[in-house]
Amino acid sequence: MRTNYIGKTFQAKTALNTSIMIMVSAAVLSAAIYLFLNENIRGGFSEALQTLKALRFSLPIAIGLSEAAALSILTMGIIVLELVMSHKLAGPLWKMENTALQVAAGDLSSDINLREKDEMKELAVQVNSMILGLREKVYGIREAYAVLDECARRLKDAPEAERGAILSEAHAAAGELLSRLESIKTSN
Repeated sequence: MRTNYIGKTFQAKTALNTSIMIMVSAAVLSAAIYLFLNENIRGGFSEALQTLKALRFSLPIAIGLSEAAALSILTMGIIVLELVMSHKLAGPLWKMENTALQVAAGDLSSDINLREKDEMKELAVQVNSMILGLREKVYGIREAYAVLDECARRLKDAPEAERGAILSEAHAAAGELLSRLESIKTSN
């Protein structure tokens, strides 16, 4: 089963917001051209044709200015959208990277805590599950080692009659330790 770390609703919202920004920019461009032409073209066909000929130098300037306005609106919208997207994506990635560095350094006390609307929650849950599994394995290994260590101390001073029971306890702890270690798969 494929897991989508970036939610479908986030992707849909991003596509919708981008489409809206493009439509608003096109509407601003169209409105600016309409207002410019509506102000200058009046009367019948021959008057309109003469007006268009007279406007042949100022019309490209008006179109250029309205395109610049539309492009400015589109650019600002994209900047805002980029900030929102980077906040929702980069924040979780930064948290996961820091947690991975802490785990690599041997600190298994870390967890990834994301905000409610952050993306990649599924990945964070899986990484937290991995860290919890490592904690449990390390705890089991430490527990088995403590039993072995205690058995070794008791074995030094134990009378011959008790040594068999202590060795049996140590053997069980060693088996538990080996089982915990074998549950950790490595490439070697």
